[in-house]
Amino acid sequence: MVATMEKRVAEGWSAEGDLLKLRAEAARAEALLGRATLDRDEAAASLAALLGEEGAVDVARLAMPPLGPSPTGTPARSAAPPPPGVPPSSRRASGSRPPAPRSAWRGRSARRSRP
Repeated sequence: MVATMEKRVAEGWSAEGDLLKLRAEAARAEALLGRATLDRDEAAASLAALLGEEGAVDVARLAMPPLGPSPTGTPARSAAPPPPGVPPSSRRASGSRPPAPRSAWRGRSARRSRP
């Protein structure tokens, strides 16, 4: 992606500031990946110690357990709650549109009040 952006900057299609931002983001992502890899390896070594194994646990043999029923009796979907202000799809009538943001309403009323 950085190479593509470098070509776009050289051809004049993109600003050099965008290229600098992309390079910084790529470096940050690499650092986060390295940190996550170290954390995973440390956790695998700790798990091996708890299980009494000689070496670190092979991460490939770990699997996410299947989700069972939730305490409420409904199937578990995810741990993340829905974003605030967004009704669950089962409550919204099919084909209906979500309400417009308040800022859009203010803009319309402000335009109408001008002479």
